[in-house]
Amino acid sequence: DGPGGGGGQLFAFKATFDAVSSKQELLQLVNISPLGLKEPAEKDTYNGVQRDIDDLFEEGAIFKVTNPDGKTSVLFPRFKGHEVAVDDDIRKLWDDSRHKGRVDPDDIDKELLKAGLQPARQAKAERKVLGKRKGPGTGKRRKSKKHNNLGHLVLPSGR
Repeated sequence: DGPGGGGGQLFAFKATFDAVSSKQELLQLVNISPLGLKEPAEKDTYNGVQRDIDDLFEEGAIFKVTNPDGKTSVLFPRFKGHEVAVDDDIRKLWDDSRHKGRVDPDDIDKELLKAGLQPARQAKAERKVLGKRKGPGTGKRRKSKKHNNLGHLVLPSGR
């Protein structure tokens, strides 16, 4: 027994990304994560990781998408060979057509119908009333069966 009475066991914090300790290793981790990597906090990697993330973003080595809540971000690899040049008139058209804030899905459906297109999302199916429902307690009662609730038991591991 040690002085703390812990039986000689030592406990230590293990970072989520303990193999990442530099800006270059962080870039390699992002590059092998094509579906994105949740932005690691300093407690999950190494001191100064936030500065390195900001540097990689400013250098154009990665994309950083921040969720609307502003709390979490996702890092994506930026492969310059996969990028496509977009004309300025297309960019202007995109900027002019952007809606500020959220768009009501019903408004989109109306616009699609005006244009002669069928909206993809289905309207809620209306319930058909087949008959008058009887009040509670008028139907047959089911016999309740007792079930053994053994979810709290821990079975031996078989060692």
